[in-house]
Amino acid sequence: MPIGSYLFFKINQKESYISSRTISKIYLFIACLQLPVILIQNFGYDFLIRFNNSSQAIASFDFMFGTFFLKADHALGFFLLLNIFNIFENNINNNITKRPKLIVFYLSLTIFIAESNVTKLLLILFFGYLIYKSFPKKIKIFGVLIVIILMPFVYSQAKKIKAFESEIYFFHQEYNSKKSFLNYKRGIAKRPQVVITYATTLPLRIVGKGPYSYFNILKREFTATKHFSQLIWAYADLGIIGLILLILLLYLLVNSFNLDKGVKIILFGVILVYAFMTTIFSDLAIMITLTSLLQNNNKIKQE
Repeated sequence: MPIGSYLFFKINQKESYISSRTISKIYLFIACLQLPVILIQNFGYDFLIRFNNSSQAIASFDFMFGTFFLKADHALGFFLLLNIFNIFENNINNNITKRPKLIVFYLSLTIFIAESNVTKLLLILFFGYLIYKSFPKKIKIFGVLIVIILMPFVYSQAKKIKAFESEIYFFHQEYNSKKSFLNYKRGIAKRPQVVITYATTLPLRIVGKGPYSYFNILKREFTATKHFSQLIWAYADLGIIGLILLILLLYLLVNSFNLDKGVKIILFGVILVYAFMTTIFSDLAIMITLTSLLQNNNKIKQE
């Protein structure tokens, strides 16, 4: 599926069966549909869940997936985020939308209402980057130095806040090697706890335990914890060698796009974050979004 998505848009890039501008406009239309859909899903959960004929149990916090696949909140967030990026990067002469500021606000609102918290964080960082980028070079350097100097002071003051102190206490109690391994054995470990368990308790896996050792496809059940991601799954099945090759593959994929070096670094970081949260290569929505919106970056500008 991932190589199929890549080759489809790679061929389309050369042959121009579908113009990049048309693809961007279609995607933007789909992105604008998401807000009313997730609002209906949010407020109509008790009624709509009765029509769930899938084999999956869907909690209310997993129900805001818009028009995407079941529980695909990260794919939805990724799609919305890259649509925003596409407007900033490729909306030359308003060839994608004539109201970019309004659309960016609308899509940002959709992200903050949706369930993918990692997408909300990445959106905030993206806007922070845009603000940082707008300042002169001297002010940028001075600002970074100020932030570095003030961080210890801000942290010490924040610890005095009761709510923040409770969060720190919760973090230390939940994300330590003992509790992480206990939850791992119980099958309820969260993704950071899985990583902590692999790093501190279980022996290093050089080549892994083989394909589908993390999830038994014959029994259709997880062998350990139910929380997974592309990076975690790769390490469990293929070991540290497979994990390195996977990260290298993601880098080569991003590096093949016609983007500025700084943008490529940011995008690579974003892809790694989503790879830690979900299985991006088996998510058709993420693969299509990534290969179509970004592979044709320069062609949109030329059109």
